[in-house]
Amino acid sequence: MDLNLELFASTASRTNLHYSVIHVENDNDKYLKLRELVAEADCPTIVYVSRTKRTKELAAKLTRDGYKALPFNGKMEADEKIANQDAFMNDQAHIIVATSAFGMGVDKKDVGLVVHYDISDSLENYVQEAGRAGRDPGLNARCYVLYSDNDLDKHFILLNQTKLSISEIQQVWKAVKDLTKHRMKVNCSALEIARQAGWDDSVSDIETRVRTALAALEQSGYLVRGNNVPHVYATGIMVKNMDEARERIAASLLFGSDEIEKAVRIIKSLISQKHIAKAQDSEAESRIDYLADILGLSKRDVISVVERMRQEGILADSKDISAYLQDAGDSERKSQILLERFAKLEQYILNHIPDGALRISCKQLNENAVNDGINTSKEKDIRTLLYFLTVKGYTRKKEDAARNMEISRQADLESTIRRFEKRLEISRFAVEWLYKLAFDAEKKNALDKAIQFSVVELLNRIKSNFQSLFGGLDDIQLEDVEEALLYLSKIGSLKLEGGFLVLYNAMNIQRIKDNKSRYKQDDYRMLNEFYKLKIQQVHIVGEYANLMVRDYHAALQYVQDYFQMDYRKFVIKYFKGDRANEIQRNLTPQKYKQLFGQLSKRQMDIISDKGSRCIVVAAGPGSGKTRVLVHKLASLLLLEDVKHEQLLMLTFSRAAATEFKQRLMELIGNAAHFVEIKTFHSYCFDLLGRIGNLEDSKNVVSKAAEMICQGEVEPNKIGKTVLVIDEAQDMGTEEHALVKALMTNNEEMRVIAVGDDDQNIYEFRGSDSGYMYRLAQESGSTFVEMTENYRSARQPVDFANGFLKTINKRIKSTPITSMRKEKGWVEVIRHHSTYMYQPLVENLLQHKDKGTSCVLTQTNEEAVILIALLRKHGINSKLVQSMDGLRFWNMAEMRYFLMYIDKRIKTPLITEELWEEAKHATFSIYDRSMSLMYVKRCVEQFEQTNKTKYFSDFKEFVFESSVEDFCDTSGTDVVVSTIHKAKGREFDDVYMLISDNYIKDAHLMRRYYVGITRAKNRLFIHTNGDCFNHLSANQYLIDQQHYDMPEEIILQLSHKDVYLGFFKERKQEVLALRGGDSLIYNDFFLYSSSADKPIAKLSSRMQGTLSEWEQRGYKVQSASVRFVVAWKPKDAPKDETETAVLLADLRLSL
Repeated sequence: MDLNLELFASTASRTNLHYSVIHVENDNDKYLKLRELVAEADCPTIVYVSRTKRTKELAAKLTRDGYKALPFNGKMEADEKIANQDAFMNDQAHIIVATSAFGMGVDKKDVGLVVHYDISDSLENYVQEAGRAGRDPGLNARCYVLYSDNDLDKHFILLNQTKLSISEIQQVWKAVKDLTKHRMKVNCSALEIARQAGWDDSVSDIETRVRTALAALEQSGYLVRGNNVPHVYATGIMVKNMDEARERIAASLLFGSDEIEKAVRIIKSLISQKHIAKAQDSEAESRIDYLADILGLSKRDVISVVERMRQEGILADSKDISAYLQDAGDSERKSQILLERFAKLEQYILNHIPDGALRISCKQLNENAVNDGINTSKEKDIRTLLYFLTVKGYTRKKEDAARNMEISRQADLESTIRRFEKRLEISRFAVEWLYKLAFDAEKKNALDKAIQFSVVELLNRIKSNFQSLFGGLDDIQLEDVEEALLYLSKIGSLKLEGGFLVLYNAMNIQRIKDNKSRYKQDDYRMLNEFYKLKIQQVHIVGEYANLMVRDYHAALQYVQDYFQMDYRKFVIKYFKGDRANEIQRNLTPQKYKQLFGQLSKRQMDIISDKGSRCIVVAAGPGSGKTRVLVHKLASLLLLEDVKHEQLLMLTFSRAAATEFKQRLMELIGNAAHFVEIKTFHSYCFDLLGRIGNLEDSKNVVSKAAEMICQGEVEPNKIGKTVLVIDEAQDMGTEEHALVKALMTNNEEMRVIAVGDDDQNIYEFRGSDSGYMYRLAQESGSTFVEMTENYRSARQPVDFANGFLKTINKRIKSTPITSMRKEKGWVEVIRHHSTYMYQPLVENLLQHKDKGTSCVLTQTNEEAVILIALLRKHGINSKLVQSMDGLRFWNMAEMRYFLMYIDKRIKTPLITEELWEEAKHATFSIYDRSMSLMYVKRCVEQFEQTNKTKYFSDFKEFVFESSVEDFCDTSGTDVVVSTIHKAKGREFDDVYMLISDNYIKDAHLMRRYYVGITRAKNRLFIHTNGDCFNHLSANQYLIDQQHYDMPEEIILQLSHKDVYLGFFKERKQEVLALRGGDSLIYNDFFLYSSSADKPIAKLSSRMQGTLSEWEQRGYKVQSASVRFVVAWKPKDAPKDETETAVLLADLRLSL
């Protein structure tokens, strides 16, 4: 165009504004500084914060301290916002605490102070917000930023929470594919898509997020969006003129007084359109939304009035509803069975809502329904019903973040049930009638086509049907039929579209790409660039704050360069070397170093892998497996766009789940509370919508996997983008089936499985490290060996490597390498004696120093004998062992604590007051019990890992725990443990007792390997076998001496060792006992010290065992209470009361 263009650029900073950044240490320091600035300035002040919640908190705090302040944020009611802004503008309040929603358009000339309590998320926003100060050029104003080191991290966390990740768009695309399985085009709601995608549909901005994801999919050519809006054709007007229409509407009983005027306005608009169409020689039609807009009515009102005019014959009936019978199942019978299943469950729910309100979790409601005989009840179905009942005004429902609900009826029970029964009868008729229409229309391939019908047509059919169960047919209204059709649609008995249903399914989605298409990284590129820019902007504003603290003029130049230079050149100028990479991360350099600075290269390779479908890590002993997993969880949340609700970690024990939660809390703080870390069993009970219980725990994993495959699980419980598995070598057939079901359900789900194939010692319960290997064979998988041992000295590691050569079918091929400089010590003592207790203890006494020591045995009996021998030598020792048949849940002390809460709790949440009361009551009544320490530790751990205490969570926590989980070994000189229970632990010195009584198979060798690798510094093996003959040890000794059994032994009685039926008449006497109480033994009976009658009788098996010991010269010297537990036979009826069983320790000596 031959134009000479000239650039005019003004500076971003204004001369009457003085900028300052004040570094503060913590939140308290920040508030004190704010108060000081406000007091000094004594002028109209704007305080900017980043969170809406903080506007109110900070305004209230300032007001309390004598500085009147008002809040302002985008989520406030419009009236309150206007009132607060006006009060500030009119000098009724000197201070306004606001989010960035307060800024543009605000022009108060005398604002002398702007304080950024939280730094802005970009320089543009900061300059714009700070620019609210000094609007009068003659006024010198001050702009402060109160800046602490973690302020930028808050912006990064907020960005993580609000950004739409590629995995979320992939979930929405999968949902669209599922919804369009039968037809390329579907009508649905944003909430329906969210639920199908596995998103939490209770989140406030969920519909916006769904629409944004759909827009991204549309932009990439995956689908086309439209509005689902029905049309009303003016040619279907059955009245001659407006006068006749008005007259018939006024005379009709179908229109209420408030609807007559609406009906007249609608018909008038349609008639005028008919005349326009006639003049143009075209067919006239009006979209419902167009009528609603021009007449100022809601779409609901327009649809309701149009349906009534069709019923009255003012408008011709239009078959505007389509029934797609092939979508719901293969037959009328399937639809009817589904209807009856939901009806039975709904009736149960309605009958269990009291006149006040029902406060319960969905999971507990499902548990109650199953226990009360509704065997087909599922949590997914309950949620569907509650959604419908709330939408149609049967109930009100409130739900908190932990999915605990408060449900109340909106009418009395009798009228509610009457309405339900009417709807059920209409629904039954509708299903039968529609399938008959399909059959009559086309006897062959009837289910391949949609059946067209109208609500008015169905209503007339019901009224003319003499077989209806209704006494008076006149009371069935159009609304009743609509309600029944909506019900059938929502429960999935019929797939219906069109007509009034558009009120509930406002979106029209047409899938363009085929069902096998995947939304790829390249499709996400534009959005990804947008979010990368936002990350950089946070770093840029942080750099400004740091620069302002150091050099005021350099900071002003920095701002000027930002607004005037080319963006790329600006970044190159100010972010050189490593800084160029640092500003790509969603973390500050300091936070990144804190989280990942101490990890090894191999550990960082795992942390940095963001692309592999499966990362399978074979982690050797001491390689930092737990550390890697915890840091990977932190990376997923902070660096890899994974939201906490999309992340699932599964473990094999409650103790491991608790440890991971505690370690993650130490690393990332309170955000860890929201991450789902559960055992396989606990998660599967969740999927079933059940509370953990002993009866159902056996097959719960396989049942959950089956339910996922059949689509019977609430989608938001399985809509995961990342699955992390701890101790993956322990997976069996059922766990692997669950993992595969989750992977199939979530096309793009990543799996991170970490385990050690050499430590698979649970083959007896079905575990097989081959399943871990299978994950490594999945397409797009990465297999990593972690073989750097940071725990053990060199000699114990070399010894373990030599021992590994005796084990076949291993996954790892690289030898373990000690990363320590110390050599350490390994000593093998080959005994000729059958019994090795005495030489092992003497060996321990000889070498014992300040470090931690552990004695490892293969059986509980060996462990108990060693404990007695160590204590006889004055060594402070503790026992960690398997408790055969004993469940922590059943301990008397634990049952008392649970029952105390259960009898007094009124809501799903345990109040702090009730929790403290239960602690005080339990700790007081059982104060002398030796077993109380386990309950105290359990309560303490639950408090640490559960910010809010829900009773269902606590019951599950207790149910999944074992007594040994709460055995505190701190302050103990020597720990005695079975090898199984020592897995995952580490000790400076380890003493192993290896009797040559077992078949030398790979399972046994792996168990020995677990024991060997517990040693950090020194390993001492006492054996009478030849497993360790040719291994490289520092010292190999042969001891030909024969040793006797110790003079004193302890027998710990289990359920099998007592006559259980004997306790039935002695419940109160047994419950009066406490752990550690002395007992009197006489002729296979046990007596309490204060009773003449026996309170326990030994079983025939135990009587035989004692007789054998007596033949060897041992006699029972004393007895004491070990545990009092609840028990009832496995085949006992549910309502049978439990018996209190006494489990004792018997001390025998020569």
